[in-house]
Amino acid sequence: YEKDWVAELNQWLPRKIIDIHFHCASLVDKQHLVNWEATAPGLMFNSFPWEEHCGILEQILPGIEYRVAGFGIPTIQACDLQNEYIFGLSQIGKPVIPILMGLAPIKPDYVTAKFQAGFRGIKMYPTYSQKKTLTRVEQVFPQSIISVVNDRCSNMIMHLPNNLRVNGVELVEIAKRYENANFIIAHMGNFYKEQEGFAFALGQMKNLPNVYFDTAMVSDVDVIAKALSILGQEKVLFGSDAP
Repeated sequence: YEKDWVAELNQWLPRKIIDIHFHCASLVDKQHLVNWEATAPGLMFNSFPWEEHCGILEQILPGIEYRVAGFGIPTIQACDLQNEYIFGLSQIGKPVIPILMGLAPIKPDYVTAKFQAGFRGIKMYPTYSQKKTLTRVEQVFPQSIISVVNDRCSNMIMHLPNNLRVNGVELVEIAKRYENANFIIAHMGNFYKEQEGFAFALGQMKNLPNVYFDTAMVSDVDVIAKALSILGQEKVLFGSDAP
């Protein structure tokens, strides 16, 4: 079955793929690769090093050049070690674009220094409690950090605290205020399946040249089709959410 699937994919996939949403982490404190006690997909891996990815990619995407915007795994608290690992991969000829993983609290001077060193963007996350309550975008993505991204004409991958319908108005204001920053909205704005209000929320983003959306973990083809229809293909970026 898997061989047939690989053959079908390779009939129509492009020969070069850039994956904009790609988690990668080395082993921390000699943990096992898999967390067998995990109760949710996001907790399944204690690590997933680049070598593991390569072994899988070579099997399912033979002959395809695969480049990634890579960052760590947020459930692992050793943030600095993960950032060092990602940056190290980018420096030794691996096809990894280094993205800084920022877990609160994070200071603007730290982000500035990492950008100066060669990181090409930052990925930040809401906390579990922020996801479960009404939360403003700037409670997760402070203005001080967005200002650094804007000053460097860099990229911020945003996992919105709620979803595009709830956070959309504020996102529009931020995108207009920080027009030198690129905002890549993860998981199609947390619309993993077609829901009421998605098309309207996307329409608010249509004329913002610095707002993009990735496909990570989106399980409904209609969501991606609607985004392509409303936003155009230049604004929809492939993201696997690997592993």
